[in-house]
Formats: sequence, C-alpha cells, structure tokens
Amino acid sequence: MSLSPRVRRVLIEALAKHLPPSAAALHLLDVNGAAGDVLSALRADLVVIAVPADPSAWAVAADSIDAVVAFDSV
Repeated sequence: MSLSPRVRRVLIEALAKHLPPSAAALHLLDVNGAAGDVLSALRADLVVIAVPADPSAWAVAADSIDAVVAFDSV
C-alpha cells in the first residue's frame, strides 16, 4: 500500500514525538532514508545518517548512534 505524501508526513511527524531529547546533537540512523528529511525539518539537533535496509551494509561505529528509525521499511 502506498501512502500519500501528506499521510507520510503526518506519520513521520508523529514518530518525531517519540525521539529522545538531546543536549547538543541526536545521532539518528534512518533505515532506507525514508524519514530523515521530515525529521530534520522538525528538529535542528538531528544528525541523520541514512543507511540501506541490510544491516550488513551499515558502516556505523559502535556507540555512535542515539536512535534508529525505520519508517515504511519491510
């Protein structure tokens, strides 16, 4: 099922309410890069790192990520 751009944005905005607060910058891993643009527009403290769905392809240092989002990911 495909989501309309408006519904997609509303759902990502709702997701943003569940991200933890940050003192300086929140490092966010965005699986498939589906939510990063909307989340960055809502929160200036985000450092978004988009990665593919396959975790074996993630080049992320240990203890460098504060939160993970996987919006519309199968």
